[in-house]
Amino acid sequence: MRATWCACAWTAALLAALGAARAAPISEVQLAGSASGSWANPSVSPDGKRIAYVSTEAGKSFVVVDGLAGKAYDHVDLGMPLLSPDGRRVAYWAREQGEALVVADGAEGPHFKSASLPGPFLNNLQWSDNGKRLVYRVMQGGGHIIVVTDQIQGKPYDNVSRPQLSADGSVVTYLARSAGTWFAVRNGEEIRQFPGLDDDADFRAAAEFRVSPDGTAWAAVILTPAATSRVVTSWGADWTYDCDNLWQGDWNLTFARGERKESLVAGTSLTLSPDGKSVAFWTGRYNPKKQSSDLSMTVNGKAASPPFRYVFGSRPVFSPDSLRLAYPVSLEPERWSLVVDGKQGPSYDEIGAITFSPDSRHVAYVAIREGSQMVVLDGSEQRAYDNVGSVVFGPDGRELAYVAREGDSWRVVLGKQAGKPYAAILSGPRFVGPQTVVYVAQRDGIWRVQQEAGGGPAPR
Repeated sequence: MRATWCACAWTAALLAALGAARAAPISEVQLAGSASGSWANPSVSPDGKRIAYVSTEAGKSFVVVDGLAGKAYDHVDLGMPLLSPDGRRVAYWAREQGEALVVADGAEGPHFKSASLPGPFLNNLQWSDNGKRLVYRVMQGGGHIIVVTDQIQGKPYDNVSRPQLSADGSVVTYLARSAGTWFAVRNGEEIRQFPGLDDDADFRAAAEFRVSPDGTAWAAVILTPAATSRVVTSWGADWTYDCDNLWQGDWNLTFARGERKESLVAGTSLTLSPDGKSVAFWTGRYNPKKQSSDLSMTVNGKAASPPFRYVFGSRPVFSPDSLRLAYPVSLEPERWSLVVDGKQGPSYDEIGAITFSPDSRHVAYVAIREGSQMVVLDGSEQRAYDNVGSVVFGPDGRELAYVAREGDSWRVVLGKQAGKPYAAILSGPRFVGPQTVVYVAQRDGIWRVQQEAGGGPAPR
């Protein structure tokens, strides 16, 4: 009798567990009703508990944070508002009576004439990872550019690269040009100068500048009037190439004429490792008649791969521990492969964003084949969808989440399971635990959704 009761109890527990596994562990909180046309650009805190968005009324725009409406302005810029990574603070660009300003935590910063701003400064507001520092650039009258840190204006320069913040916000570094001389500027102090550069260096210096997460190391690509291209670093390493400039579509490439072969530093490819000890970029040869290139991945000035072709614009990605390197390559037009740790993977029509897990053990990327998109995880193809994006690993690297579209339905895929269908995924997903994500979705209103691993209908 006792054995029979135990068996029945075990069976009941198993059936209950199976039933629980079938039930979608998804919870929803409605944030707005179906009349949500005034909603725009929702921003969600990492824990999913804070929501900020833009709303409009009577021709005015205002930001709503946690249900509380802020001051109304003539316009709130596209891409705003921006919550800090810790979710505690919010900032945005606003326009009022011909002036532009940044509002941070409800407090207005300096006002600037809108005519002095080259359009909306998309991606120009930057929070430090801990949310303690806010940085942005502004163009003043006369074409001078200043860096504003915590709403305090810095020294004006002729040109300034995008500021780079350390994770704790204690270090703000950027390149700046004044009177024909480029400087590396750290926390407002000019710590190194590069004399003899001309205006041709402007685009390169502004685009090719990388800083380590702790703010102590940096690397940059600069051009000189003597037709040389230099990769310079904060630790003293310096590689120089004799060069010409070439524009290939939207990519700026700097080709160098060596004694026996052309060398190259490809624009938009410079990458600094998280530990600040290695810098990777492309070098190689270009054949203008064939309009093709033979390029090698170069790490700290030494070739780290055999030559590949058609790699314009492909940026290498270091793992968080700085020990692994991944980059897309192509051996023929319109066919791409991902190289990870020197090993080349299968070919696809196109390769999208590359993401390492926080523990550096796993790598995922978006691949496109014959119109379908899929996530490739450690070389293994996941289910194909019409569209895939926003790929993110969980904090321990064991779970993977991403947004996927099939037909008119959007879902968040967590692990092997796809969540509920929505008309749109407006923000996220973001992990708030090892197996839990939150996101903002639209379906007869705006919803905050929390999804657990294993939830939702299994992919067909």
